[in-house]
Amino acid sequence: MQQTLSIVSIDILLSWVRTVVCSFLSVLNVLGRDSPGKCFLERGNPMAAIDPDKVWNGTRMIGKAGIHWVSSAFMSSCDTIIGGYRAARGEPGSDPVDPAVRGDLQEAAVVGGLLLVDATLETAAPAEMQRAFAAAYPGLAVNESVDDAIARLDENPDSLEGLLSGIKGKLFEQRAADALSGELPAGTRVELAESATQPGHDLEFIRDSGEVYGVLQAKAVSTPAGIIEHYERYPEIPVIATEEVRATLADHPALARWQPDVAVSDLDDELAQLVDGAGSIEAIPLGTSAVLLWHLSTGEGNLEARLCRAGDVIGRNVPMVLVAGAVGTLTGTLWCVIPAAIYTRWLTGEGQKARQSAWTRLARRWGSGNSTDSRVIRVRPIDPATGA
Repeated sequence: MQQTLSIVSIDILLSWVRTVVCSFLSVLNVLGRDSPGKCFLERGNPMAAIDPDKVWNGTRMIGKAGIHWVSSAFMSSCDTIIGGYRAARGEPGSDPVDPAVRGDLQEAAVVGGLLLVDATLETAAPAEMQRAFAAAYPGLAVNESVDDAIARLDENPDSLEGLLSGIKGKLFEQRAADALSGELPAGTRVELAESATQPGHDLEFIRDSGEVYGVLQAKAVSTPAGIIEHYERYPEIPVIATEEVRATLADHPALARWQPDVAVSDLDDELAQLVDGAGSIEAIPLGTSAVLLWHLSTGEGNLEARLCRAGDVIGRNVPMVLVAGAVGTLTGTLWCVIPAAIYTRWLTGEGQKARQSAWTRLARRWGSGNSTDSRVIRVRPIDPATGA
């Protein structure tokens, strides 16, 4: 799990870029429809139904929201550095129970929680895969998860292939043992061999007294060569195999009478999904989706103003996501992510207040002694009605 949060944090930032693209398509989907209930994305010639003026308007809105996101992320990063500097010097800060501060910290807690959910949903391997990994590589499983092992070997295809082959074999054995357990008489059970490299067999039939009264070899292969070789060396130990091999060998004496309904192609597909899940995040993060949906559905002003506001909020959370992910990576724990997110958001707020206070003093000093208002520096807020 030590690499999980760092991968999630980076992919969340990249996914925010994908979110802008998805939002652009959504805006075009709304602006470009020429009949109720049917949008241009559903036609064979999409561009034929698009009004160029509406496309330009949608592009302008999304571009403006992107500018808000970039500027907000930059300023929040600067504010976080300022807040961290003030905290390092021991300067007093705002009370967390202050209503204005409490709202920011609550937002940080929600975003930190969604970061953990993203990490769990997008990168955590199924428990069955974790169990197969631990059974195949008990030494590795002590120090790392299957996700970590795959990420570590990502640049070494040969080693990764060997790792996945061992996991596939144990996964096949586990499923065969689970299926066999329901067909055994009372007082007996089936277990995987104690050693991951037990010669000759993989499954053992055991009575309640502890006596091993039978063994089986499991072969998660797509060709019969490995089964023929096993039969030549251990003719007394029957083999259970995948559907593809059984179709080729038919009634070969090497095969056991009972066979599991497992295809090697299905196992390969599951392992491919495991590798994809450990290496990347394809879904738009929950935090980004929640912010967009909230501001697009409940925000004030027109669509452009709501998109700009969503860009501001998403950009404001960039330092918090980076710091929380880094803390989770360095410590290798999940529980510290939310406290790190909350503290980072507090530092950002403190830095923002210090920056705004310094800017106000500078504006007053710049404008003092002048009879006209033209030289007084003012910060113009965003008009909620237009986003300008």
